[in-house]
Amino acid sequence: MDEAGIKVTTGQPLYGHSLIGTPCVEVCRYMKSPMYTLQLLVGYDGVKHYRVIEGGSDTNEYVHFIHEAVQSFGEDGQRALQQGDILISDNAPIHRNEGELILSDWLDTLGIEYSFTPTYSPI
Repeated sequence: MDEAGIKVTTGQPLYGHSLIGTPCVEVCRYMKSPMYTLQLLVGYDGVKHYRVIEGGSDTNEYVHFIHEAVQSFGEDGQRALQQGDILISDNAPIHRNEGELILSDWLDTLGIEYSFTPTYSPI
């Protein structure tokens, strides 16, 4: 699970990737003021659940997204998050702290393991 800020702009970019005749959308991390945030849950077999929200994300939006993912079904009829899955998030403050307190026990009762990527080492 991860999030990225999306800023939709019109103008004359010097470079970008899109289909011919369609506008290019810039997706980048750690934007100062994203217009939208893409929340994305990806599994081994592709995108499981996603959501685009206006503005930046916070702990409440993150918890709401995970709650939505548990209740949603993919095209294959399987839940986006189900018993036996492992939810791996990065160490962003909205995923840790209060978000971790809210989600860890609840996901455990559903049989979903909640884990984090290792902290980055300067070595």
